[in-house]
Amino acid sequence: MKILLFLFILSFNLSIFSSSLDLSCKGIAEVNSSVSGFGSGGSVVLNQRQKIKTNLLIFFKEDFKKGSIQLPSEMRPPIGGHRKDEFELKKIEVNDTEIKANFRINALNKPRIIISRITGKIEYFAKVWPWSFVGNCSIYDVSKKKF
Repeated sequence: MKILLFLFILSFNLSIFSSSLDLSCKGIAEVNSSVSGFGSGGSVVLNQRQKIKTNLLIFFKEDFKKGSIQLPSEMRPPIGGHRKDEFELKKIEVNDTEIKANFRINALNKPRIIISRITGKIEYFAKVWPWSFVGNCSIYDVSKKKF
């Protein structure tokens, strides 16, 4: 009887006990900044890359089947992302050592994130602005209020 009970527990689908993981990732983002000035031909606007300290929030639901990333305003591009701060994660891949996912900000900007489950290091890669983000993630407890 004990063996049958043990086998039943092993075969029981544990998806009803789905868990979530919320992360706060602090680090350095590489973004564009505009510098205005006047030259001999009139006004000039130069776009430069600059590195800024910032914080990302990442939310995984239903045992990593769904997720989203929340970008701070300084990492949201003026086209296709300036009014929206949370983006759905796609192609979430999870193994013992890392979590990988993609998301779409706009038609041209489809960044990829890789998070080490061992060190907490996050790497964010994009082909357009915001260019990159490198930082460290820690568990973000949404149930605890700061005040």
